[in-house]
Amino acid sequence: MVIATRARETPAEELPVRPVGFQLSSLIWFSVSFPVIHFSLTRLGFATPVIAPLQEILALMLLILLAAMVVVYARLMRSENRRLEEERIRSQEKVEHLAFHDDLTGLPNRRLLADRMTQALSRARRYNWHLAVLIIDVDNFKAVNDTLGHDAGDAILCQLASRLRRSIRENDTVARLGGDEFIAVIEGLRAQEDATRAADFLTASLGAPYEVNDQKVRVTSTVGCAIFPTQGDTLEDLLKEADAAMYRKKNGKHDPADLFPPAD
Repeated sequence: MVIATRARETPAEELPVRPVGFQLSSLIWFSVSFPVIHFSLTRLGFATPVIAPLQEILALMLLILLAAMVVVYARLMRSENRRLEEERIRSQEKVEHLAFHDDLTGLPNRRLLADRMTQALSRARRYNWHLAVLIIDVDNFKAVNDTLGHDAGDAILCQLASRLRRSIRENDTVARLGGDEFIAVIEGLRAQEDATRAADFLTASLGAPYEVNDQKVRVTSTVGCAIFPTQGDTLEDLLKEADAAMYRKKNGKHDPADLFPPAD
């Protein structure tokens, strides 16, 4: 009973995953040896004849009890092994997720973005689609951190990432390049005007006030766009063109004196 209880109390990291047969071998030998020794002594005449029947009954009850303990222990160990295996799978999935996703926003990182863009370009060439690469940069994000604090800046980035997810289709891709810079890849466009409308829609969506510490803060973003195949037909060319377009827009903006006017 103590062994079965300890199997439930022992932390998962302290329990090695072993075959159930190996786990039970010692307990089985103990369960069988005591009644066998008792019956042997009784039959050889070493037990008192008066109490021998009672001893045999007690030994038989002990054997049944120990057999039940073996069954319970086996079930506990199978359950524990399944739990440990599920934890191992979850840990492996978490490690794989962190390798390809941003730890703050949960968006794909550069490594996963490169793979998805390669596939998107392949589909665009196959189906003769236009493809838009949109680079999004938060305006004056350093001032956001300096004025509101880094925790507030992280909260704004997480809300921005959530808006980007909602603003694109399921088959499109949005990723975080690093810092306050994000990228969206819009597939299946029939004309270049569709890319312009997508960029305008993202700009408007990201320009809405953000909720930070129970107050609304207005932070704008600049979106630079590059279109496949007119402005580049490789991943590097499209990223370079979209980044240049974003900086041209950003340099043309007028920075207001109050970076965070209260929302109406």
